[in-house]
Amino acid sequence: MWIPHFGFVLWERDHEGCAQSDQDKEPRLFDVRFQLENTDLRKIGDVPLSLARPIVVTQTNASGKEIQIRCEPNEEGRLRALIVRLTTSETREALRQAFNDVSHLLSFWSFMYGTNSSIFAIAVHDPKHDASWEARPQHASAEPLLFPTELGFDDHYRVILSLYREARNNSSPFYRFLCYFKILEAFYERREAFGAMDQILKAQSGKIRRPKRRVTKEMLAYALVSQDQLDAFRGKTFGSVYQYLNARYRAGIAHTYPTSTPWANLDDYDTFVQFNWLANLTDQIARQILLDELELWKQLPRHPS
Repeated sequence: MWIPHFGFVLWERDHEGCAQSDQDKEPRLFDVRFQLENTDLRKIGDVPLSLARPIVVTQTNASGKEIQIRCEPNEEGRLRALIVRLTTSETREALRQAFNDVSHLLSFWSFMYGTNSSIFAIAVHDPKHDASWEARPQHASAEPLLFPTELGFDDHYRVILSLYREARNNSSPFYRFLCYFKILEAFYERREAFGAMDQILKAQSGKIRRPKRRVTKEMLAYALVSQDQLDAFRGKTFGSVYQYLNARYRAGIAHTYPTSTPWANLDDYDTFVQFNWLANLTDQIARQILLDELELWKQLPRHPS
């Protein structure tokens, strides 16, 4: 089954212990483990930073709090994972703080050493209640292999398909969102890639039409849209969603210091989660638009050469 990209959801490993932890509002220790990925080699747990043995360092974060970071090596003596130990009163807050600190650290190492690394998966452990959660990429199941009728797509349309593949091949929600948004932008504003079909539909005098699509509950569930944002998308037309995304989110991620929207700190947990579901939703909208376009071509008596 086709599904969007990395769904950033904490899955419970132990329901009873997790329930007890959720009810506990007292400050306590949490361990947050970040499994890292070498994005150059697409290897999990193999960041090109030399580490002969596990080490524990104490750091002061942006809030002035001390945290412990345990660095774990893999079998070849390169960095595999980081475990942050900190004190707070809630699982989600432990994850938020640790994510921000580790993301900032990875950004610093990228600048200092030229390492290409990212967070692949996360596990949170509450030792007091022996409760554990994890979040990792969800993979689509195998689908039947299909080939297009022909590979001679219009050059503009080939660019659109390349944008879609580029987005699917990247783990950054910010980059994925921009690629999918460019597809929507091409459909709703710059019509070059869809111009040939526009002319055909005009000549058909209404015999063949593009379907008018709306965001469904299933799409919102697959995208993991945050609960407080559901009403902004549920049942809305694809066109109105594009306008909403353009006005509210595009500038904050496309420009370094936008004046009309807040700056987007790419190391911030809440920003990361937000653009995860935004990318997943724009993925589904862009894909459906492209599927509809291919279906229109199939309905024609003959595919124009």
